[in-house]
Amino acid sequence: MSTSSAPARTERLAERPPILRFGPFELDRANRELRKQGLRIRLQEQPFHVLAVLLERAGSVVTRDELREQLWASSIYVDFDHGLNNAIARLREALGDTAATPQFIETVPRVGYRFIYPVVSGIVPIAGATAAAPAAPASGAADRRRHWSWLAAGAVVASLLVIGVLIDDAPTPDVAVQSPSLVVLPFHNLSSEPDGELFADGLTVELLNKVAAIPGLKVIGQTSSFHFKGENAPLPVIARTLGVAHVLEGSVQRSGERLRVAVQLVAAADGAQLWSQTFDRRMTDLFQVQEDIAFAVAGALQVKLLAADERRLRKRATQDVEAQRLLMIGNAYDVGIAVRLDRERARQLFEKAIARDPGYADAHAALARNHFRRAFLELADSDQAIALATVAMERAIALDPDSSSALQARANIAMWRYRFVGDFAAYAQAQADFRRAMQVDPSNYTVRFDYGRAVFWSEPELAQSLFQQIEVIDPLVRGGALMQAAVLGSLGMNDAAGRKLNEVLARTPVRDARDQVFVAGHAYGEGRLGDALVLLRPLTEHGGAELKVWRWGLEMSIDETAMADQAFAGAATGLENYLRSAARELARGRPARAYELLDARRGEFPVSRSLDVPTARLALVTGKPEAARILLEQRFPDLVAGIEPINGHNLMPALDLATAWLATGRREEAQELLMKAAEFVRHPTAPRSATFHYLRARLHALAGEGALAFQALNRAFDAGLRSLWALDLHPQPFLYLDAIESDPAFVTLQSDARYRDWLQRIKTANARELEALQSRERTSRTVDTSGRAPT
Repeated sequence: MSTSSAPARTERLAERPPILRFGPFELDRANRELRKQGLRIRLQEQPFHVLAVLLERAGSVVTRDELREQLWASSIYVDFDHGLNNAIARLREALGDTAATPQFIETVPRVGYRFIYPVVSGIVPIAGATAAAPAAPASGAADRRRHWSWLAAGAVVASLLVIGVLIDDAPTPDVAVQSPSLVVLPFHNLSSEPDGELFADGLTVELLNKVAAIPGLKVIGQTSSFHFKGENAPLPVIARTLGVAHVLEGSVQRSGERLRVAVQLVAAADGAQLWSQTFDRRMTDLFQVQEDIAFAVAGALQVKLLAADERRLRKRATQDVEAQRLLMIGNAYDVGIAVRLDRERARQLFEKAIARDPGYADAHAALARNHFRRAFLELADSDQAIALATVAMERAIALDPDSSSALQARANIAMWRYRFVGDFAAYAQAQADFRRAMQVDPSNYTVRFDYGRAVFWSEPELAQSLFQQIEVIDPLVRGGALMQAAVLGSLGMNDAAGRKLNEVLARTPVRDARDQVFVAGHAYGEGRLGDALVLLRPLTEHGGAELKVWRWGLEMSIDETAMADQAFAGAATGLENYLRSAARELARGRPARAYELLDARRGEFPVSRSLDVPTARLALVTGKPEAARILLEQRFPDLVAGIEPINGHNLMPALDLATAWLATGRREEAQELLMKAAEFVRHPTAPRSATFHYLRARLHALAGEGALAFQALNRAFDAGLRSLWALDLHPQPFLYLDAIESDPAFVTLQSDARYRDWLQRIKTANARELEALQSRERTSRTVDTSGRAPT
């Protein structure tokens, strides 16, 4: 900040009232505090000052340059970008705001920010600031009466806000009673049939989806619903945990062709029964029972249904009850809720459902999802799996173009095309389908999860917003919250990522391998390779190619070569076997042989081209830039044509392509690509993780900026870079195998003592990691059967 502007700014601040209020929040500048209903919210100094400036100019755009001049005048531009990005992220976290659907802070792309909520100045305390939150309404009628009273009060407050007056009994948004809210608890199974439990669970999910279609009704998703299965928790506890006012629960008994469903809707606060009924029907009446329950819930909560709403509630995806039963059970196996995950069993059930009703769009969409997961997540037989997924998806879309699950399947397959074959048009198509799927079925959190995962590296703010929305729809879903931590880590905000991770695990402790991968990823991001390996080693035998390559790279980085080969143990696909063979050659110091092995096998993956990128890197390492150029140009056609912009997803191969172009005399194309890469990494939304600092160093080295390259390498080390092999992005791999010591981008720096010193710092740190890991293993082996270490 310049000294000439400081007094003027101090004067302006002094003229403003010390407290600014917006919604349930107040900013107390005299005491430098942000409070929500009287409770202090921890906020670091820089985010506090940014918020103060935005509040001063509420309703107007505050440009990035203005914020820089006022708050970062003494900082260099790159530090300002990172600092402001970090400050806005922390503000949104404190306010519970999102970039995609802002309530307080709106992003004006490439310009700045605008505070969009009404701001009131004054010194009157917020009424009821320390009072407890109101109890949930005891009945639907009371709910509606209170809702309308708040609306009336809200109209008065709105008029008072215009003239800057705050009255004591003004309601705040978070204490006003919201629209009716409901959780459908897992129905109790009273059947003696072998699949009775799975049928009851499936019926619960179908009912949940049906009532979620009631307009204006907030329905909690199935993961949070099933969290309470078998726990016998009191209804008020469940309601407070999930933030709902009502509970739908019941039991189901199936005996041959007879069906009995007992169901009741209760107000969670006092257990008052709003409606109950027992249905004794034939199995063929299952669909009618579901519809009757949905309409009864709408009636009990006095939700007005339009004709279009009624048609949607009566819509039946199939007329075959047995087909729906098979789909319900298959879905349980496919997602691993209330039963062990078994995607092969799920696939068989989906195919049986389709055999019974070939026109069942949801069953085709479920089969597409099943094949897609093998292709995208497990990289198992990806060419065949994506072909089968595409056939199933196209059939689902043809049968029901407005099916949320069919649109989700099409979006996922389009994102697969973008990731694996560089089709940027598919990226735009996928986003449109994801948005439409969310509109059709707002209660389906998996659409938001898939969407957020797909844009994780290219649009991190959007990804974070989508993952945050999952916590509203399905509060106890771990995946969305864990992905939030992963996004924070990718942005270089490791402390915030750690806090989010601890918060999630404290609320819902680690339960499966997927959770441990997130914990391992956080340790990896902080440079704690030993901690990451402790978690990864038990998982890789049954993991996919990405997990195995990742673990192999960490083992090699700490010089645990004896353990590295075990990363590829267990049942392996052809892809994994080829990667293992190349990895063995690299471990023996034979990169040329590793290149030959992968290059010979590339043709086995004509659809996914899974081996093209690691093969191209090894071509560069072994002095074959022309081969690398051809591979990368074919693999990333839209990037080469300038259609696809540089982003976090493609920065690594883009720098490889620039390296190949420089080595083959195509300097003009290389310089243009490097300029685009430089523009991206300077943008405030670009990742700031340790790996991306390393990529910045590659960029500077290729541009001939040696001093800046060393600065970026040092930042990478300080941020936690410790991986010396198979350096890649997680989650979203290109399956690199090579060592960074042979990175062709650093050919001009490798003879510099500073580069050797930098490598030695990593090796020294990793030697300590290995020593600590081996010590931990020795301690574990000496623990006796009583669980006590010997004295």
